[in-house]
Amino acid sequence: MKQESWKALVDSEGKIQLPEQVLIDRGIRPGDTVRLTQVGLNLRVDYSAHFLRRIYLEPTNACNLNCATCMRNQWNEPAGYMEQEIFDKIIRDLDGFSPAPEIFFGGLGEPLVHPAIKDFLLKAAGRGIPVSLITNGMLLTPDLCDFLIHQKVEWIWVSIDGASPESYSDIRLGAELSRVIGNLETLNQRKKKASSPYPHLGIAFVAIKKNIRDLPKVVEMGKRLGAEKFSVSNVIAYSDEMRTQTLYDQFGRVNSLPGSIQPFVDLPVMDLEPSTWETVFELMKQGSQVRFGENELQSTANRCPFVEKGSVSIRWDGAASPCLPLMHQHSGNLFDHPRVSETYSVGDLRHQTLKEIWEDDAYRSLRQKLQDFDFSPCVYCNSCENAENNREDCFGNTAPACGGCLWAQGLIRCP
Repeated sequence: MKQESWKALVDSEGKIQLPEQVLIDRGIRPGDTVRLTQVGLNLRVDYSAHFLRRIYLEPTNACNLNCATCMRNQWNEPAGYMEQEIFDKIIRDLDGFSPAPEIFFGGLGEPLVHPAIKDFLLKAAGRGIPVSLITNGMLLTPDLCDFLIHQKVEWIWVSIDGASPESYSDIRLGAELSRVIGNLETLNQRKKKASSPYPHLGIAFVAIKKNIRDLPKVVEMGKRLGAEKFSVSNVIAYSDEMRTQTLYDQFGRVNSLPGSIQPFVDLPVMDLEPSTWETVFELMKQGSQVRFGENELQSTANRCPFVEKGSVSIRWDGAASPCLPLMHQHSGNLFDHPRVSETYSVGDLRHQTLKEIWEDDAYRSLRQKLQDFDFSPCVYCNSCENAENNREDCFGNTAPACGGCLWAQGLIRCP
């Protein structure tokens, strides 16, 4: 990734004047409170919490599969499909934003099962709006591949959780790995024929104990299929059985120790010998924060990835939420204890414009709080009834109390 640098002027009063391009790129306006984050020896200027850059849009909560890792397994929600009227209104509402944010078709269902998905994509891309989507890849017909290429959909993320037919079907019930691979090979052939780089391909992988050893082979397979990015997430332990499959038990035990200290260990760039990785892993298991060269190996905790992406999430019925996890109520296990994440809405597109919702004072305050992340450390403490849900916490925060959010700890990730 190309690194850019700018020079900032320090005036006679010691105030830093950021270059205009930095302000524009990060959506910083007069009066905004901007967070500065120290990364190693560098100081990073974060994006404004009030710069809308992405809309996670859920066309439907229905899916053509029944994957073992999906939290939809403990739902009682009926299937719902976004109405054309709601979608058209969202597109019209984007006229109030410059530049227009990206629309990422996803949510907690399979976007391609929506009967009007091609019309949705056509209307968004036709307005020059950047468009991406995530899919299980089963419904990528040759006709749809041609459509995605022609509309210049920027990214298509395909969920692949195994490198062999056996390991893949063990998780993505009802799917066939060979079919998905064949669909992606067709997509590549059609892209070459059209001399188009679009859509770029990303692979999403949900890691559990059963399949983690397949990850290198999935990456190898993805590279052969033209994948440019790989997004790996842990699984939400929505059941006792899935609880035994999580890969972050050590994280919970190390960080929950009273008075635990997480020392920094700065390692130089080294050859990636087995002994090197064994040493790094042992340090991490001990609770050390390891940096390899200039790269942090652990993700930074207490950072809301949805605020950092400048995003809002819109459910199939038009309800707007601050993030994907708050669109639908779901339950899971916070290490050894059950936790319910209740739905939280910041507005309704059926009755409000997107701009009204985004600029609402209460929502602006929530985004600022999420960027500062001043919540009780429920993930680490997890010792009182407040950790059982996201209604309130020990700091006096009311819903949504995000101290138990696994996304904010870097354990669960979305592309």
